[in-house]
Amino acid sequence: SGINAEYGYQRRVRVMSDIYVKGWLKGQDKKQRTDVHYRSLNGEGNFNWRFIFPFEYLPAEEAMVIKKREHFYLSTSTRRNIFVCSVFRYGINDVFPIG
Repeated sequence: SGINAEYGYQRRVRVMSDIYVKGWLKGQDKKQRTDVHYRSLNGEGNFNWRFIFPFEYLPAEEAMVIKKREHFYLSTSTRRNIFVCSVFRYGINDVFPIG
């Protein structure tokens, strides 16, 4: 038991991943990303990071104000009110895929 014909012994392989978190507010184009937590063995990472999303909020409507210019040559912008929704996505930053 524990014998591998190719190597003569069973190799112990530790699966590690380099992980990060990306976050943004729906309706805004600006995304933020944490630093990379290197060599996570079980998918857990500790991040000392703050996401700061500046936005205009209307308490009476419980909505966030999004202002966008339709075209770069126009001086006026359109204004939309949407509910605040934050999105956070877990990502893997491995250079060489494992498996």
